[in-house]
Amino acid sequence: MNWYKVSQLNKVISQNVQEWWIGPTGKKIEADSDSLDGEGTYGHEDRVIEEAQKYVRSAMSGSSVFSDATSIFGEEGNYESYDPVASREYLSYWVNDALTEGIITENQADNIYDAIADETGVSKELVSIAVGSEDAQVARDYAMKNWHWIAVRGLNVEIQTLSSNDVDRLARGLYSIYGDDVDNLRFTIEVKANDRYLSNVPYEDILSGNLAIHSRKNSAFSYI
Repeated sequence: MNWYKVSQLNKVISQNVQEWWIGPTGKKIEADSDSLDGEGTYGHEDRVIEEAQKYVRSAMSGSSVFSDATSIFGEEGNYESYDPVASREYLSYWVNDALTEGIITENQADNIYDAIADETGVSKELVSIAVGSEDAQVARDYAMKNWHWIAVRGLNVEIQTLSSNDVDRLARGLYSIYGDDVDNLRFTIEVKANDRYLSNVPYEDILSGNLAIHSRKNSAFSYI
């Protein structure tokens, strides 16, 4: 093995950071500006917001109360048309009009995220994420806890738990992202559930599940 080439490959990937999600089946989910909008504005949290909007929009569309409020998410199927500031402004206008017309109560108007959640059956947190009211880490944490997604940013990995199934998904996902080059890469893995940090982990150890030797307390990186 040419260790110089391996070192250079790791250096290039760590400096040219791209963001991905790994889904619950181990398939990669693109979440990077270079692969999507090309303008450096799309990342992990945007992919989560986009997915949250699909859930919430669908639930609101089936509601007799909120079916005409789905425009807060922009044009359906076109995430680029969504603007979080404009979304919250539109929702505020909609709430005022709906209150005036007697479509919603004053209590619902004062607690609109709760009202949407109660009416549609989706969680308040998901509604809040869908309209862009939560910060980036909240959106990522939601995806990891509830959808079992794994965040990959360059050579950094953020994962909720590290069961044998999680490790298997991680191995398959990393291979789908990096192909044969993954055999020469070393990763930093943060396990959110127990605040564990695995440093300098070669792919072969992920593939074999031999991770205990790399584990220690305290996170060493942040996506924010």
